[in-house]
Formats: sequence, C-alpha cells, structure tokens
Amino acid sequence: MNKRSVGYFIILMVAFVTNAGILDRIQKAYLNHDFEKVEKLVLKSIEKDSINPGARYFYSRLFLDSSFVRRNIDSSSLFIERALDDFHRADADVLDDLQDVGVSMDTLIYQRNQVARAAFDRAAEANTLAALEDFRQRFAYSDLLTRATYLRDELAYETTSQEDTWQAYKTYFETYPDSPFVEDARKRYQVLLFKDYTQDNQTSSYVRFLKEHPQTPFRKEAEQIIFERWTVTNNKDDYLKFIKNYPNSHLNKKAADILYHKLVNPKDRIPQEVYRIHPNVDSLQTIHDLSSRVLFPIYEEGLFGFMDTMGELIMAPVYKTVHPDYACGAIDDNWLQVGPQISNQLIARNGTVLIDGVVSYRSLSPALKLVSEDGSYLYHASGFKVLDQSVDDAVELANGWIAFKNDYNWGVCALNGTVVLPAQYDHVEMIGPFVVVEREGLYAITTPEQLQGNEGLAFQFDDYELLQDTLMQVFNGRQEGVLDANLDFVVPLADHEVYINGAFWYLVEANTYRMIKEEKSKVIRQDFDHIEVNDGWIALKKEDWILLSRRPDGVMPTNSIDSVKLLNEFAAFIKSGDTLELIFQNNERVPLTPNNRLSVFTRPGGVASYLSIRDGNEYKLIDEHSELLFLGDFDELTLMADSLFKFKYKGKTGVKRTDGSNLLSPEYDVIDEQDGLLFLLKDGNIGCYDLYNGALIPAEYKARIKRIRGNYEVVKDGKHGLVNPFNKEVIGFDYDEIIDWNDTSLWVRQDLDWSLINLNEEIIVDNIQSVRPWMTVAGELLAVVSGEDGYGLHGNVRGEILPVQYNEIINVGNESAPVFFAEQHLKEAAFYVVTYFAADGSTLKSKAYRPEEYELVYCED
Repeated sequence: MNKRSVGYFIILMVAFVTNAGILDRIQKAYLNHDFEKVEKLVLKSIEKDSINPGARYFYSRLFLDSSFVRRNIDSSSLFIERALDDFHRADADVLDDLQDVGVSMDTLIYQRNQVARAAFDRAAEANTLAALEDFRQRFAYSDLLTRATYLRDELAYETTSQEDTWQAYKTYFETYPDSPFVEDARKRYQVLLFKDYTQDNQTSSYVRFLKEHPQTPFRKEAEQIIFERWTVTNNKDDYLKFIKNYPNSHLNKKAADILYHKLVNPKDRIPQEVYRIHPNVDSLQTIHDLSSRVLFPIYEEGLFGFMDTMGELIMAPVYKTVHPDYACGAIDDNWLQVGPQISNQLIARNGTVLIDGVVSYRSLSPALKLVSEDGSYLYHASGFKVLDQSVDDAVELANGWIAFKNDYNWGVCALNGTVVLPAQYDHVEMIGPFVVVEREGLYAITTPEQLQGNEGLAFQFDDYELLQDTLMQVFNGRQEGVLDANLDFVVPLADHEVYINGAFWYLVEANTYRMIKEEKSKVIRQDFDHIEVNDGWIALKKEDWILLSRRPDGVMPTNSIDSVKLLNEFAAFIKSGDTLELIFQNNERVPLTPNNRLSVFTRPGGVASYLSIRDGNEYKLIDEHSELLFLGDFDELTLMADSLFKFKYKGKTGVKRTDGSNLLSPEYDVIDEQDGLLFLLKDGNIGCYDLYNGALIPAEYKARIKRIRGNYEVVKDGKHGLVNPFNKEVIGFDYDEIIDWNDTSLWVRQDLDWSLINLNEEIIVDNIQSVRPWMTVAGELLAVVSGEDGYGLHGNVRGEILPVQYNEIINVGNESAPVFFAEQHLKEAAFYVVTYFAADGSTLKSKAYRPEEYELVYCED
C-alpha cells in the first residue's frame, strides 16, 4: 500500500468514526434533554455531511418535543421528510451508523406518523377549514386523513347550514362531492331552491321552476299546484294545456279522466283529443264500450254476475252480494256496488276495484259520487277521491264545481280537489254566471272568477233575482241595484226601484222615474212623472205623455198626449183633448168614442194578437195592422185558437173564423177544445169538430169523444163504438171499453172479457182477462195481457211476443232496450223458472231457482 492510499484510508476511518460518534452523542444529549447541545450537534453533523438521515431524524424529534422551547410541528415535519429522503440516498456505512443508534426506516416512519398526529391535533384544535385542509394537503399519507376529511366536511356543512341558502348548499356539494353530508346538502338544497323559486306563490313561478329544474324531487308537488290552479275553472282547454306541457306527469291520467267524463257521451265515440292524451287508452276504451250498456244481475251457484240487454255476459258470477236495488235491473251507472266477501266494494264496469269497505254510495252526476265508508267522501267516476275531508251532502254546480256540506255548513270545491270556498256558509248555489253565498240571512253575490282569485265575500244583500240570464238584481232593505257578470254595478245600489223590460231599463225613486242608457248602463238625469213600457212601446210622462216606438220600423214619436195605455206591442190607446184613438206601429190610427170598450186577445203560447172594440153588444175585431177582420153583435167574444174565436149569441155558442165566417153556428151550450178537437155540448149530448180534418161528429153521444186514428170512439146507451169522420158506424156499440191498437185492430172489452178484433169485428185473440198498455219500444206499443194461465206480452206490430203462461213479467232493462224477466212457478217441484227475454222475444237466459234463491233475484218494484 503506498503512502497516498494509506492516507485516504485514515481519513475515511476518521470520518466514519466521527459520524458514528456524533449520532451517539446527539442521542445521548437528547435523552438527557440537553436540547441546546442536540441542536448544535445536529447542525454540525449536517454541515459536515449533507446526506444525514440520522441528524435530521433527531432534529425532527427535537422540534416535536413539547419540552423544546422552540417546538415547531412544521419544522419537525420538514426534517423527518428530509430524513426519509436522505435514508433512500444513504450508503451502507450511513445505514450502519443509523443501526448503531437504533434508527431504521420503521423508526423514521413512526416519527413521521407522530408528526402527522401532532399536526392533526393542532388542526383539530384550531377547528378551521384552513387548518384542516392544510393538514389534508401536507399529511395526505396519515392514517388520520379520513378523520381530518370528515372534520373538514362536518365543519364546512355546519358553516353552510348557518348560511342556509340553496346557493351555499350547491357550493358545498360541488366543493366536497365525497362528503358524507352531500346527501343532506342536496336535500336541503332542493328544499330551499323550491322555496326560493316559488316564494311569491305565483303559478308562473312553479312553471319556471319545473322548466329550469326538471329533475327536482319536488316535481310532483309543483305539478300538483300547477294542475290545481290551471284546471280549477274546469275548462277543457286547461286540462289539455296541462297534459301538453307535462306529458309525463303523474296527474295526466287524472286530467284525462276528468276530461273524458266532461266531454264524452257514453253513446258517442271517444273524441280524438281525449283518445290521444289518455295514458291508459285501452282500459278507457273498454270502460267506454261498457258504459252505454244497460245491465241486469244474474245469479248462478250462489254468486251474482251481470248481463247486458243483448244477452252478453259482462261480468261472470263471482260476487256474493250486489246492491238490493239491482234486482230490478236497468243499471246504467258506471259504478257497481258488489260484495265479493263480507265487505262491499265499488267496481268499474271492467271489474277494476275502485273502493273497498263501502257502506253505500249515491251518484250526484255521471262524473261525481258520494260514497259512505268510514266517513262520507266525494269521488270522481274514475275512482280518485276529490276531497280528503268528509262530506255530508254535495251538489254539482253548473260550471262543474261542487257545493259540499260539512257539519251543517256549505263550501265549494273544484273537481280537481281545490277548495274554492271553505265550508263556513249556510247555503251556496250557482245562478247563471253568479255564485250566491248565504250567511245568517244575508247574501254575497260573486262569480267563479272572483272566487278563484280569492276575492273576499261581502254579505250585503237580503234578496236577489236573476235577470236576462247575465244580470243580478240585488236588494238591501229599500235599496236596489243591478250587477253584471263582472260584478260591476250597472245600476247603482240606491234607494230606488229598478224595472227592466228587455233592453229598456228605468228607475223609480221618490215617485220620480228615470231612464237608464242601455249601452252604458248610465242613469239619465232626466226626471219623469211616470213611465210605461212593453215590447213595442215606451210611454214617458213629464207634463204630457210622449209615446215612442221601440221597433226600428215603428211609428214616429207622438207628443202632447193627455193619457196613454199600452195594449200590446202593436197598438196603444192615446187621448189628446177630446180625441180618443188607437195608434199602430204602421202609423195607422183608429178613432174611438167614449162608449168603446177595448179588449186584447192573445192566446198563451200563440203568435197572433187581436183587438176588439166593443160598443154595447157590437164587436169590431181588428188585427195588428189595424185591419178590420169582422164585426157583429155578440153576447161574448173570446179567442179560442190563433185564427178562431168562440162567441155567444142569444145564449148559444158558436165559432168564427178571422174572416167573420162561422166555423160552427151558435147552436151549442158549451164548446171547449183539447188536442185539436172542439167538444160540442148540446141538449146534454156531446159531439165534436176535428180541427185537423174538418170532421163534424154531431152532438148525439153521451161521453167525451176520442180520436182513434182516422175514426172516433163514441158512447151510446152506455156502450162504446167507433164511427168514421162522416159519423158512419165502423164497429158496433157492443163494447164496454176500447183500446186503440193499430191501423187494423182494437182491443175491446165486453163485461170482463177482452178480445183483439179487426175493423170487421172478427176476433183475432180472445180469452183475455186484462189488457195493460205498457211501453213503446222502437215505435211498437207493448201491452201486458192476462188470461187463465197467467200473463203474456203483445205488440201492436208483431202480435204475440210472450205467450200467456207467466206468473209475472217485469222489465229489467229500460224502455229503449227492455229485457223481460218472466217467471213460471213449478209448484210440484218447488222451483221458480226465470227466463230473460230480449225485446224481440228471444231467450237470453233461463234458470230455475229455489224459493230462497228466487227472493234474491225478484224485483219488488
């Protein structure tokens, strides 16, 4: 070995001994708490050897020691991190030195964790987001990271909760997406967002909210509010609007069901606008097809089912009970009350169970039911409950709203369940466009629009009357006024009387009359002493009378009249000085004398109007154009028909035409009219004149005459017969009673026996004990007849439909689609055989019942 090599070896040995020795001295100084010496040795060691994991390790421990006056967790962290870094770069000699003082990688990692724990305690004690976040960033390796993250998230959530705005919660879950509080933050965010958007409670705000936040958990709630507000008026277009705007809403079926029952007649097809929007159109079509069927119950093997009038089985026998009223059939309601077990159910016609546990129900309308269960509730025909509160009674109003009664008080709700008016009032009804609400004897007049807008009620009227379908006359003591459909006073409420005749209105106040300008409903401040009005005239009195025509083609105004009398819309009586006359709308005038007496002839329901001018026994009859129709001497003149006058002359009665000719000469004691027949009484006998064909049957019979097709039933010597329009005998006077049957035959009774005969008096059917005309089906009159073997059924077109062999025949369909329940009692077998016949007499179903079973199907009508 040369001298240079020996020198290097000596230097290395010295360095090794020195490094190993300094770590030992640092360790001893640290254990002796000689922290000043420790720091000097550490710094000296690092200065001599930059890769020095041991010195940096002890320096980290020094800065972490709570006894060290300059304790600093961050410095401790810095040195332990550098120690770890040095450890990976150190050579074997350095690692051997570390081992000599008991320092290994595990020792360094342990120290590092101790630093992290101290840093965590510091951050936890500070309890600030900055401190906790600083720990997370600098000590991400720590097993306390999860705890620190939780504390950070918790603290951030507490801060967010204190702010409690949807913006703060949104920032929170976007900033801390993995926080355990994110779900709570999102929930609160959704609540506050919904409240913020809709705090003004405007419908438009709910609409905007759903448009901007379609995935909100409050979608159903928002849609419910929009649905109730949009459809509260029950207008078709509002339901369509809702479905169009919210095609996937949970309320679409409800809206479509309401629309269906609002628009559809069971006998018509479902409109396309309903068909396109209904979410369950197949089910709807089935129910619709069944809704027009008239049903009756059938009973087999102890169970009830339902059949229609065509004999189609609609529901198989699966029900233990049905409503007792169903025994008489003619079931046309869209609900059925059945009992599959002990409790009753309400089911739709397709068998769908709508309500269970039903006591009873009542149909208020095709769309509305009142159901008694644990309480009494309103239901829509599609099965949804209209109101959650119990209802004692209800009435459907004209606009589709419902007046409901609860604990003796009345309120109003819409079909969508919105309570428009709480049940706090004595009575509620809808009259024309107005809603009338009564409380303690006073009335408030409002409208659906006003109630929808939550306008308050003013109970200020003690009476009311609808005028012209769109106006309401109101009264308060001596005050009167008139409201229009907007609830504006078109005639102010004041101490006056209001009179309305068509388009002409006037007031009477303190014996002063005032007109109301029609187009503006404004009181004209011009006083009159009196006003008379009818459909053709207006007469105004100030000093003199002024007569005005209300017709556009009428007479010009007439002034300076002393007195006036409005006779009808065509004529008026006027007096000017000594001049008396009738004035007509065509400006014609008819002079009168003081002895004249005027009469107006107008027949109720007729169109013609006439005037008679009487002077003693002389009558002049004039028409609406002042034309003289006839004159003559009569004891009495009255209008009998639009163109016929009954008159008396010398105590006898006749009939004149408007041209003055006699239809019937004055030879009768009494003449009256019924159904186009003039009945003529003369010397105790009766005849008739047929206004339809001019036939005159002389007064030689003893009872009121009946028209039977082209002939007449008359009575002579107590017996009934038939004569033609020429009073020629058609059938003899041999019968005690006659029933018109068809063009060629009659039912006739002799004593107790009935027969069907033709006009040649040939017997078609005999041995009949009674005939009871029953109903008309498809133009055919049906009659129940009885004989020795029971009852049968005859038609005046088909003849015998059911033979005379049944104990009873009952219609369990309706008059347009009858089904005949016919029963035969087999006494020897103790069975009742019931056969259901269609209107054409074909058998729909036949079944034998024991007596106890028969009681369940028999109709005690």
